Order: sequence, then C-alpha cells, then structure tokens
Amino acid sequence: MLIRIFIIFVVTMTALFSCDRSKREKEPTGSLLTKEEETGLRRKEDLQKDQHEEEYNLDFSAEDIGVIKEFTPEIFVKLTILYKNESKRWIKEAQSLPPEKQTEYIEKANRSFFAQFGSREEDYIDYSQKNIDELNAYMSEHPEFFSQLNEY
Repeated sequence: MLIRIFIIFVVTMTALFSCDRSKREKEPTGSLLTKEEETGLRRKEDLQKDQHEEEYNLDFSAEDIGVIKEFTPEIFVKLTILYKNESKRWIKEAQSLPPEKQTEYIEKANRSFFAQFGSREEDYIDYSQKNIDELNAYMSEHPEFFSQLNEY
C-alpha cells in the first residue's frame, strides 16, 4: 500500500514537472574553465539557488488547509508538500521500530494524516489522476512551490 502511494506520488510529481523541464536551457557539455573557476562558479550558483529558495520558503500547516470539502489545485499542492514532509518523518520514526511493526506504523500514520483533513488517500489520488491538466496549469502559475515539491 505504501509503495503504491509513493509510486503514484512520484508519477504525479513527474507529470507536474514535465512542463518545467522543457523550459530549462541546455547547459554546455564542455567547459573551458579551470577547476578553480568551475568551483567558484558552482559556489556562486549554489548561493543564488539558496537565496532563491529562501524567497519562496512557504510556511503553512495542516490548520491552514483545514477540512477539505473539495480538492482544488492549491489545496492539492499544499497537501502534497505537507504529506511529503510528514512521510519523511514517519519513515524515519518507523526505522526505530521492529521490522514487523514498520509498515503498520506508516499505514496508520498515513490514514491519520488524511483523516485530519476529513479526506481519504483515495480521494487525493483520484483528484491527481483526474485533474492533471489543472495541476500543471496551477504549477506553471505558481513556481514558488517547485522548490518544496522537488525536495525529497
């Protein structure tokens, strides 16, 4: 069940970001820079990336979403970010349990996560599958979510 969730999550996120990949410029394959220049350039790029991500560091919680009466692209994306962050924590916590208890722990945490929003995992998955075009359009209009969705 958990594997199915992650596979669907990965497929959904891949579809969401596929349009972004086509917009990226190709980087040159060869470099005429010395190692020192390449290192300096990488540091500068890393610093710019960190500053860019800080600009878009969104802070919201489950309370900000509340009970889900109907999924929208905004709710779906925010829920996905929260789900991704929470699932990392569940997996880390489950590692401290005996192997036979790990799956049970993660499945229970997963059900509880969706229940706090008055929803089910199946509703979340169905929405993503039926509304991929709307989700792609939303992500194109809201690039501030890309950094949080790309972290895994």
